[in-house]
Amino acid sequence: MTARIDDTLEKRFRNRQALREKLKGFLNKNLPVESVYHLNQTISEKFEGSEDALLDMLAVETDDNLASLIILILSNSPQPKTVKAVQKILKSPRLSEKARGRFAALLMLLQGGAPDNDKIPNDQTEQVIKSLESYWDGIDPIEVGHIWLSEYGKVSPDEKIAMLALLFKTGSVSYLPIFSMELGSPDLKIARFVAENLGVLNHESALLMLKSLPEFPNTALRLAIEASIKKLERKKRNGELATLLPTEKMDFYKAYTAFEEDAGHASVIFAKQKPGGGSIHVFFTLIDTLDRGILSSFGLNMETSAEFVDTFHEFSSRHNMISHAESDKSFAIWLLQQAEALSIERGYNLPPEYLLNRRLIWDEKRVSKNYGIKFGLKCCECGQLIRFSKKNRDVLLSNQVALCHECMEKKTKCESCGASINPIKGYAMGRPDLAHVTVICEKCYKSAAAKKKNRKKNKDNSR
Repeated sequence: MTARIDDTLEKRFRNRQALREKLKGFLNKNLPVESVYHLNQTISEKFEGSEDALLDMLAVETDDNLASLIILILSNSPQPKTVKAVQKILKSPRLSEKARGRFAALLMLLQGGAPDNDKIPNDQTEQVIKSLESYWDGIDPIEVGHIWLSEYGKVSPDEKIAMLALLFKTGSVSYLPIFSMELGSPDLKIARFVAENLGVLNHESALLMLKSLPEFPNTALRLAIEASIKKLERKKRNGELATLLPTEKMDFYKAYTAFEEDAGHASVIFAKQKPGGGSIHVFFTLIDTLDRGILSSFGLNMETSAEFVDTFHEFSSRHNMISHAESDKSFAIWLLQQAEALSIERGYNLPPEYLLNRRLIWDEKRVSKNYGIKFGLKCCECGQLIRFSKKNRDVLLSNQVALCHECMEKKTKCESCGASINPIKGYAMGRPDLAHVTVICEKCYKSAAAKKKNRKKNKDNSR
């Protein structure tokens, strides 16, 4: 027996209702955004034709949070047919402005680019830009950055620049997390494009972000950043820059640091809190003081101080760091600034996650005080940069003394008795204040150790 058309429509409606209840239940649980992937799998398995149902819902949904969740679900498994369906829907003159913005945002996520004018009627382009802005405004900056990294991390430079151009057209500072990451792009074409366009924004946050940046080695990039800073400072003098609202500002909460001096590793935990005892925003950064500078970073938002303490202890135990000590704000910022400078000096790119998370120190002044911790190890004999990688065979003797492999390979004679030695198997001794490392054979080392032991024994007996 053939099913009637209205039976099919009724089934489709019931499917949408059940699906909506499933999504509402997910939102009520306040699960992290990473759980969307698993939700997507569950929906695909349990709801027949879920993709069509989700597209239907996106066009008429009145709950903005639910609509944002639908966009994330659909963007998690992009299919060519979905892209075509969205392009077709966008051409409909009956689509509301809010719905058009939602589908435009979805299309960006699906095909790694901004909606072109041939996909959207020309007279609707400005509305799409405004709707895109309102969509991204509802997402936390960390999540904005994560979406950008996961969806657009591997697109070509030209595609990425086209997308960034659309974001700049909005004039919105909601995209500053994205712009800050792309300023550190290994592709200088992208980094320069962002630097040159940041002056179009009319918000104090853009100026704070630019002025907080470390000094990049590329002259063209540096000049572009300076030009945008001057443009924004001129706008500020003329009263054209919007300032941060009191509710948007964050106060310093806590900072913790830890060191493994022998390995040259450090850790910084830096946290700020929303006014009135609000949520706590924190980022964790691992540092290599000898060579690489910033190693890795991640950020989290927490609702309570108890949650912050639990996360702090979990981080410490997971990375096997010695106990973190509570530090003053200036010391923590100084460590981060020194590590940034070391990364750039040695030609390493700052990790995108770090560039995203460092927004917590955009409004902090540069720390001029020197806390006496040495960053960047050099060969104590020839001054060559010491690097620790599979390609390099540089030798670390202590946290402050090292030899490059060229200088080490010259140590073929014991400097005490003159016997031939394998430099790698010899015993090396050096001090940070001496521009020389002494390498001796095993026999001379044991003799020197015995004499030292006897001197200590005689000294103890004389007391």
